Amino acid sequence: MNVSPSAIRQLQTATPSRPASRLRLAGAAAAIGVACGSIGVAFVAAEAGAADIVHVSTFGDDSASGSADSPVRTIEQGVRLAESGDTVQIAGGTYHESVQVYAKEVHLVAAPGADVVLDGARVVDGWSASPGGWSAPWSTDFERVGAPYTTSDVPEAGWPEQFFLDGAPLAEETSLAELDPGEFFYDKSLGSVVIAENPNGRLVEGSDLSWGLYLNKADGSTVDGLTVRRYATQNRHMAAVRAYADDLSITDTTVELNARIGLSAMGDRIELVDVRALDNGHLGVHGHRSTDLTMTDLQVIGNNREHFDAKHSAGGIKVTETARLVVESTVSSDNNGPGIWTDLAVTDSRVVSSTAERNSRSGIEIELSQDIVVFDNTLVDNGEAGIWVLESSGVDVWHNTALHNVRDIWVLDGDRADLTGVVVKNNVLGGGADGAQALFNADDWTERRSAADMDVQIASNRYWLHPDSPTKLMSRWANWPQPLSLSAAIDDHRAATGQGDGSDLVVSSSNPFARSSSDIRQADDAPAASPLPAAVADTVGVTGAHPAGALSTLDHTATPRSNPDTTRNDDQSTVGDEPDSAGDGRTTSGTTPSTDDPASTPRTVPAPGSTPEGAENAEIARSSQTDIATPSTLPAAPVLDTVAPGQPTVVGSADDAATAEAAGLRSADDAVAVDDARLARSGGWGAIHDHVLDALADLAA
Repeated sequence: MNVSPSAIRQLQTATPSRPASRLRLAGAAAAIGVACGSIGVAFVAAEAGAADIVHVSTFGDDSASGSADSPVRTIEQGVRLAESGDTVQIAGGTYHESVQVYAKEVHLVAAPGADVVLDGARVVDGWSASPGGWSAPWSTDFERVGAPYTTSDVPEAGWPEQFFLDGAPLAEETSLAELDPGEFFYDKSLGSVVIAENPNGRLVEGSDLSWGLYLNKADGSTVDGLTVRRYATQNRHMAAVRAYADDLSITDTTVELNARIGLSAMGDRIELVDVRALDNGHLGVHGHRSTDLTMTDLQVIGNNREHFDAKHSAGGIKVTETARLVVESTVSSDNNGPGIWTDLAVTDSRVVSSTAERNSRSGIEIELSQDIVVFDNTLVDNGEAGIWVLESSGVDVWHNTALHNVRDIWVLDGDRADLTGVVVKNNVLGGGADGAQALFNADDWTERRSAADMDVQIASNRYWLHPDSPTKLMSRWANWPQPLSLSAAIDDHRAATGQGDGSDLVVSSSNPFARSSSDIRQADDAPAASPLPAAVADTVGVTGAHPAGALSTLDHTATPRSNPDTTRNDDQSTVGDEPDSAGDGRTTSGTTPSTDDPASTPRTVPAPGSTPEGAENAEIARSSQTDIATPSTLPAAPVLDTVAPGQPTVVGSADDAATAEAAGLRSADDAVAVDDARLARSGGWGAIHDHVLDALADLAA
């Protein structure tokens, strides 16, 4: 075989940092192929080289090679040029496109120091005065959804259309007659959008793309330093960013102002680090069937701004059917719904060293889950509970600080799964909130089992009540079939529960268990609570005995944004930051859930054989059952609701092969019938993606 030395040197010395090197390799391959009569050998040699870098710039050209000196214009073209293992390096700028990485490992990274934005919105022009305001041509045909995703009060939450005036989102109205400043009306039939304000001299933009980034079977891929914003996410597309592969890493990435979910993860060993999910329409971060999913240093703020029905999945973070989930050092606050929510067979997982504040529902919600550790978290001003453990088993709740929640810690049994083995120790609970029942609550809404039957263990907690607290109760304890025990004093609590060793109750105008107004941990020299059991210590990496309450604090750099809520004149009052004059670690900044807000209205769960209203009446009636003297002003108990049975529906049909691929469907005419109720409870709504379809095949039966 005669191979020229120059061809061999070209293979050996080709610079691997630019795609142009692959062109040189191809030339060398051709020379070798001519010499030896076997091009296949040459291509194997070329693919064995080091990974390349494909360069992307807003000043590039998609007909270019992708080298540093000749970048391509679009990220999509950069991905197309990249081979498995390559890096696509993106220069600063705004990219109006949808990018899919399919079946290969690609590393999408912002160039050093660059601000890279994938933006689903474009400028709207052609404005003219019209009845009701100003109109412009606009034509999108996005999928709209209704119940069970939305409520009757805000049906337009399920309409993906989005418009922005000078960068601020406008709220959608359902009719032209209702249009007010700060709102828009989209008339699909006429192909026009109407706003109330004069757009002359102002920037009006509209979302005309449904999704931003799709890692589809792209095992091993990474994303670093990107912002993905303002996509009109349709139901079948789930999220602006879909991470549907194994061994993914997404870091230093922002998903914001998207119509539905910011980021959805389905796959094994997915790592999310320093991800910011801000002001998304439905949910900030979603995970489903993602073994070893980790979320570290996330900021999940102001999500469900469109006011989807928060009973189903809307809010900050929701994860379902996942083993070994880790949520750590994460802030999930000011969401319309729960802050951090595990549901439907999340197992062997932990939520640690995180903060959830001012969520309209629970700060941390552990529902239908098993073997969960909730450790070292701070929960403040949440509308339903600080920590809510619902129909779950083997849950360890240790060293958390929960203040000013409607219920600081709530342990609740039901008829879907028996709650058992919940340990609540070494926590600080206190303050009380409007509508509060008690600081600690253990109950069974079916009125079948007592807290002792559930094996609820409670000890070494610190309780604090302000003299003016809306509730005077430190605990409510299930004794079913006997009435609840309501305790306003520590001795009553111990007598009612047969537990409570090492616990204290203090009534004072300031939090006695905080170091200062800015640090709600106990002092280092405070009395130690119970030693951590070995299983918990091994899980969280902390040993020994420590003062009760959270052991760490997060830098609360993620504050409520100026425009988190684009719903239509919802009665949500916001106030400016006020000093923590009470010294209790509580400020008055942020959003106060309104009782008029359907997403913050307490839920009702029907007792067996009764209607939801009947269950509510029963709960309110028995909220006054007491074995101690309680004030006549004891507030009625907020109660639960059930997920109403869904109806079979068809999700995700497509018009052509390209749309089918973008939607994740198996083929252009693929339409999968699913049962909404079961699929909704799995957290997998609309995820019609080929590797998810197989996992959900039983739902279509």
